Amino acid sequence: MIVDDEPIICRGLKETIQWEQYDIEIVGTACDGRQAVEFIQSQPYVDIVITDIRMPNMDGLELASYIYENHSSIRIIIISGYDDFEYAQKAIKLGVKDYLLKPVDIDELVNKVSKITSEIETEKRKNKQLLQSQLKTMVMQQIAHKPLKFEDIQKYKEIKIYPFVSLLKDYGHQVRQLATDDINELKRRWMSFIEKTVQNDCRFDCFSFFAEENILLTCIFSDESKINVMDLVDRLQDNLTKENYSLLLIFSDGFVEIGSMEKKYTKLKSALSYMILENRESIILSSQNTIKQEYREYPFDLEKKLINTIFSNEKSDFTALTDTLFTYFIDQKFSLEEAVQVCTEIVRKMIIHYESLVEKGPMYFKLNYLEPINIYTYNSYQVLKELLDEDLATFINQLGLKRADPNDWIIQRAKEYISKYYKTNIKANEVADAVNISPNYFSTLFKLKTGKSFTNYVNDLRIREAKTLLAETPFRISEIAKIVGFQEYKYFVEVFKRHTRMTPSEYRILYSHNESQKKNGG
Repeated sequence: MIVDDEPIICRGLKETIQWEQYDIEIVGTACDGRQAVEFIQSQPYVDIVITDIRMPNMDGLELASYIYENHSSIRIIIISGYDDFEYAQKAIKLGVKDYLLKPVDIDELVNKVSKITSEIETEKRKNKQLLQSQLKTMVMQQIAHKPLKFEDIQKYKEIKIYPFVSLLKDYGHQVRQLATDDINELKRRWMSFIEKTVQNDCRFDCFSFFAEENILLTCIFSDESKINVMDLVDRLQDNLTKENYSLLLIFSDGFVEIGSMEKKYTKLKSALSYMILENRESIILSSQNTIKQEYREYPFDLEKKLINTIFSNEKSDFTALTDTLFTYFIDQKFSLEEAVQVCTEIVRKMIIHYESLVEKGPMYFKLNYLEPINIYTYNSYQVLKELLDEDLATFINQLGLKRADPNDWIIQRAKEYISKYYKTNIKANEVADAVNISPNYFSTLFKLKTGKSFTNYVNDLRIREAKTLLAETPFRISEIAKIVGFQEYKYFVEVFKRHTRMTPSEYRILYSHNESQKKNGG
């Protein structure tokens, strides 16, 4: 804003300088301090005031005093034709950034305004970061069921929070074979994707954090109460398609105040069951997004058939029955929580039945469904079925219920196939196709017969070959990693160290040292 009682100076400062080149807009002019005060009171978005000192009604120092006491964030540059040290002293005490003499050197003025603009941007960025940090802490505190202080709620009551959550589909299945570092990297890229879309594409301020293992809570914050939700939904879905991400998205139906976040977060989480039942990738919360509380008959017949199959001498494939069980869950619209309850009951009854048969006391079994199942981690019927299939296979194997199995030759064929192709980017489903069984059943059967997961078995072969190459060839370690089938050097080193308790470099040095000692008679 430019304030001067000489119109020609106001007009000159406004029109002779191309302010837009410096990302600066002249939002208003005034002929004295009083007009300037009225403008600032009605349009409180002024960042910089350039003002003369000598003006009628209210001079520049009085204006500076008003701004200093009421709008301390506004920067002031005073221009005067009076080279008076006393004015300069008063101006500095009132927070005036610069004191220029007429006639004004335009380049000097522009430089000073540009410098102040840079300072303002830096301060705004710091303030926004501080606000973001404080809001994030308050939201995390509520998610952890810790009450907020009343004064904190009042301090930020004008800030509106728009929350939404994202979940990785089939998370439990996707991360089971990943190392901790790989899981953390997956989450980092996931959070970065969400925040870049919100901040760069949609131009909203936001922060995110993992409220639970597989729930990323993102909060848009603003002092306004409007947001184009559909635009946000469309942008996220478009980017998901481009990046080939498999995320479930649950959006709020509006802004909330900072003190209401715990209740809103609970509603967002509860919508997951509705999404799964409706087979949807994203929803916006509304009064219609509820699960009908209809009677769902417990699958007693399927439960009985499954338990009888496990304890009988028939060579039935129990996975066919678990397929039928989960088809029943889907057809009858069982929620994920209800499906977990049924599976847990089946596993519990199997143990009770076994104990009654062998007349032994209580036994502990390390089974999936004897531990709490987090439906946000295992967030699909398919992954819940895999957990049940694993439990049944483990139950049969560990309790000596395993019968003479004609499937042994399948595993032998699988091993031959793996031995032939383990140096390539071999996958479990590829081997399953080669031996003509389903991928899920192959994984269960392979673990049952070999005592190792498919990944661990392949890695054993690769590390064994890598040790030979390290000892007998001059190939570089990165070359050896690719030769034996590892796509990423870092992962190769991690697996090698897990198997041998040393890095490939350390192994090569140790082997060379041992060979040298043998030759020297050491």
